[in-house]
Amino acid sequence: MFVGSLRPFKGPVLVVRSASHFPSVDFVIIGEGIMANDPAAQVKSERLTNVSLLPSLKPSPLRDQYRQSDIFLFPSRWEG
Repeated sequence: MFVGSLRPFKGPVLVVRSASHFPSVDFVIIGEGIMANDPAAQVKSERLTNVSLLPSLKPSPLRDQYRQSDIFLFPSRWEG
């Protein structure tokens, strides 16, 4: 699972690329931002069925997503 702003330095495209290498693993991308169309286009062009794209979630549903996930992906190149 990836949660964050969909911006270049956060690395959401790397999550989709990882999904293409591990087709038997389910990936969840949660967030919004200037790159929102990039992961969606990548999923569509590569016909990936193991990626779910969700908008930003309120605290309770987000907490449920964390609980359901086995791994949190943090591919960010830098943080403030």
